[in-house]
Amino acid sequence: MDCFLASIIFISMLAGGIFQILTGFGANMLLLMILPAFMPLLQVSAVSSMISLCFTASVGFSLRKHVDWKAMLVPLPGVLAVSTFAIHVGPLIDKRLLGVIFGLFLLLLALWSLSSDRFRRKSAPNWKVTAAVVVAAGFASGWFGLCGPLISMSFLAVTHERKLAYIATMQVFFIMTGSFNTAARVAEGIITADLLPLTAIGIVGVLLGKNIGMRLLDRINVAFMKKLISAGLLVSGLSTVLKNLP
Repeated sequence: MDCFLASIIFISMLAGGIFQILTGFGANMLLLMILPAFMPLLQVSAVSSMISLCFTASVGFSLRKHVDWKAMLVPLPGVLAVSTFAIHVGPLIDKRLLGVIFGLFLLLLALWSLSSDRFRRKSAPNWKVTAAVVVAAGFASGWFGLCGPLISMSFLAVTHERKLAYIATMQVFFIMTGSFNTAARVAEGIITADLLPLTAIGIVGVLLGKNIGMRLLDRINVAFMKKLISAGLLVSGLSTVLKNLP
């Protein structure tokens, strides 16, 4: 096992575990920003998805009493259906162009989330907006393995800004979508045995980050959580655009 890669994965997932506890998404964001410089993108996605799946399963189990199951009735089947289609047609699509478009979309979403509460109330999501977010999240999940930023604001609204309900519901949503996408990657031969040691290192890091984040959660208010979510969207959007520019 490459010790340099292992250290990058451990540190990235330690920070990511803390961030996801506080925002509901983003455990693999730092890893996806750094690791492609040292490993093929498909392998990075495979390692990232397996680590994130273990992390979300741990958090989801810890907070299972707070899950708002009704909040997932529309997003979950919609995202799974679209991500299935996206995984099948992905090889036919220009990944760089899609990456730039996706990154720009995240930046626009971040600007919206940073807008005033009055503006957001006037722009309250209707069924058309919800459908568009679900479709976009499905494609993002299938092609990029990153649907959390897209779906986060929707779940925050549906759970009425209850911190534990929001965090728990997001994690269970990721368990279900992550399990499906991991199975699809196994079927495609992307996940192989030589990736398992690096995955194990990442799991140790992200679970340690989870414990640190849980201690900080009670000290974070909803307003600050919104700022963290917006920051995550900005970082994710910028990194995605820069990564996919020619």
